[in-house]
Amino acid sequence: MILVIGYGNTLFADDGFGPAVIDLLMERLQGNQSVEIISCRQLLPELVEQIAKAETVIFVDANVRLLPAQFEFSPLQVDKECSPSQSGGTSAHAFSASSLLNTVEVIYGTHPCCWLCSVGPVELRLGVPMSEAVAGVIPLAVDAILNKASLTELARAGGR
Repeated sequence: MILVIGYGNTLFADDGFGPAVIDLLMERLQGNQSVEIISCRQLLPELVEQIAKAETVIFVDANVRLLPAQFEFSPLQVDKECSPSQSGGTSAHAFSASSLLNTVEVIYGTHPCCWLCSVGPVELRLGVPMSEAVAGVIPLAVDAILNKASLTELARAGGR
């Protein structure tokens, strides 16, 4: 199973990138059962069990470490030193994708293949709409997720 988790706060402009990607992804998938989709404001430890059950997890978020509107889709590795406060996204997130992955590794002794789909925010002020530059990245992010999901399905079926 493929799990896609889009997170961020839609009240803070580009921090809503994750949920916006999830909205478009749900529209494009229209009930496809091979991908489980979660939209949330922030990553929480309650997600650990769902992450552990997945074969592939794709985290979607705005990341202040990237240049404004820079898109990145990269593998996410377990960081044994990563604590919940060391977030990969905006500083408002209490748990990072890496810290959740580390928790899965500690509890279950293994972890799924994980990816991080990110964009650098242009604007993060409260009550401001998402920037046009980041909004323009949403379809690109959905295409990258669907492409990764298709490749995962092909690999599972034995075709590469």
